This record gives sequence, C-alpha cells and structure tokens, in this order.
Amino acid sequence: MGYKSSKVTDRVVYVTNWKDKSCLIICNFPNNPFDIYAEEPPELVGENDFSIYVYNDDGNADGFAELECNMQSVEETSGYSKSLDRVSTWIFCGENNQLNKILKNTARD
Repeated sequence: MGYKSSKVTDRVVYVTNWKDKSCLIICNFPNNPFDIYAEEPPELVGENDFSIYVYNDDGNADGFAELECNMQSVEETSGYSKSLDRVSTWIFCGENNQLNKILKNTARD
C-alpha cells in the first residue's frame, strides 16, 4: 500500500507485535509534497509521488512487515537527491501502557 507525499506528513508511526511484545516504530523523514517521488506501487504502474509504502505479508514469506519511507528522487542531470535531510527511526518494545506514553509524548500538535 502506498501513500502519496501530498497526503502525509514527515512522520510515520507503526505499531505491531514481535516475540510476544508490543512494538512502536516511529520514523521521521523529509517528506516534500512539491517534489517528485519516482517509485510506483506494482498495482499502480505509471502512478508515482508515493513517499510511504507499507507491506504486510500474508504468511507466504514468513509473515514479515515492511515500512518504507522514500527520499526525493535523484535528479537526472546532477545525479544527486535534492534532499540533504536524513531519516531517523526509533523502535520501542514493551508494555502497551509504556508505548502509549511514548506515543503521546511524540505526538505533534
């Protein structure tokens, strides 16, 4: 599943269970709705500008999940990305009440 850059902010949060523990993944990335994101979802060939992709395996590939945040595309003429920003990812595992406190403290107004 893809999310267009114009429809999201620069933070994505994912909650899951791993080895009988709740896990919270927070990822900050430089989302720019006015730039070009060239990657396209396989089911939407020719449609681009998606900066976030989420995939949950149905069990055919050992039941994994994938969370992908894209940077802006590399320019053809220079070979460099327009963005000098970095992606920051935090992963927390623990009890739900602990993760809810973290989530509440990282929420944006």
